[in-house]
Amino acid sequence: RINRDKAAQASDQVKPGDVLTITLERRIFIWKVLGAGARRGPAEEARTLYEDMSPPPAPKGEAPPDAIP
Repeated sequence: RINRDKAAQASDQVKPGDVLTITLERRIFIWKVLGAGARRGPAEEARTLYEDMSPPPAPKGEAPPDAIP
């Protein structure tokens, strides 16, 4: 999702200030875009381009809050 709207396609444009919500392997990631990279660079540089607002992962052995028992 981009700003709570479902992305129509993988190539949708994002800009600084957009909030991305991604679900991957039963985890939710929430990232706020801070800037666009001028080039393809190292991971350390890429980490400065977003703010991670994701909730902490559930402790091992504990089911996610929406899990069915």
